[in-house]
Amino acid sequence: FFFFFFFFQAEDGIRDAQESRGLGDVYKRQVVSTQSTGGRELMRLLALMLAAATVAHGSRCSIGWGSVTCKYDKAVFKNRAVYFQTPVGEAPGDGWPVVLNFHGWYLDGISAFVSSSSDEYGLFNKALATMALLDAGYAVVAPSASQKNMDAWETNAPPYSTDLSAWSKSQDAAYLEKLFTAMADGGLGDGCCNMKDMHAIGFSSGGYMTSRMAFSYQGKFRSLAIESASLYYCAGSGCPDPTAQDVPGLQEHPPTLLLHGTDDPIVPASTSAKYRQILEQYNIEVARYTMAGAGHQWIEKAPELILDWVSKHSLQQSLFSEWRAAPRPPVLSTDPTFRYNNNENAHLLY
Repeated sequence: FFFFFFFFQAEDGIRDAQESRGLGDVYKRQVVSTQSTGGRELMRLLALMLAAATVAHGSRCSIGWGSVTCKYDKAVFKNRAVYFQTPVGEAPGDGWPVVLNFHGWYLDGISAFVSSSSDEYGLFNKALATMALLDAGYAVVAPSASQKNMDAWETNAPPYSTDLSAWSKSQDAAYLEKLFTAMADGGLGDGCCNMKDMHAIGFSSGGYMTSRMAFSYQGKFRSLAIESASLYYCAGSGCPDPTAQDVPGLQEHPPTLLLHGTDDPIVPASTSAKYRQILEQYNIEVARYTMAGAGHQWIEKAPELILDWVSKHSLQQSLFSEWRAAPRPPVLSTDPTFRYNNNENAHLLY
């Protein structure tokens, strides 16, 4: 077997080659597959299967040989699908805390629930994040962008990228209005959703859309996690400074987790580093993690990092604490810097 190791580090250890310049077209570049192979993939799948088999409260998800499948339901709003699921068990009195998962370009919401290790963009890790969230007591809602817009979100397309006030006229805004109403009224399953405990995560185009939540939906989200993207108006290497219209959103920005591959050829890692610096200027809680050598993808530690971040800022922290405290045997990790300790380490391996 051949073993390939990726090392994760905090942003402070990364030196960016250059700051991004002007608006670019993120979608015209070639996508590079970043799949794990050989013995490393075998060890990781064994670890994932072992961890999945020991979840204390049951699971909506199952792990096969190189695949993860979570049961889901589907609804349609404004001729667009939304995929969703609630955790096993009885919902809290105020409903399940909920995580919106915005997909990347040329994908749709179903990729949050079904994936294999051969899928591009590290989508296997995305589905594992869904599994982690559901198992820990969070509903997951995965909306879909418009096929007319090549399954990309409108957030960083003119005029919405330059005029924040124009967003209410976008098709995405109309779709989300219908979706939020259904979530508040219990239209997405038993106990979904607690609209006071809402979080958003997203990758690439969906990462920019996740950022949009801070600026066009102020006060609705308790935390954000953004993978391989930056501010709502950025695109690829094009990531100019915020303007006066963005100041209110920055002042009230939810706590934000930024994840990025250091060798991302589509969305340079320097753009999320810039996002972090801007949030720090506004005294917003922010953390950034990178995966050395990784490209445009969900990084391998995304499931545990996202679960930790969402749980840290959820009103239902006790749910996660109880779930995490359940006894589990040690699990294998192919990351030599990772140590599993059920009582002390907040990062659980999936």
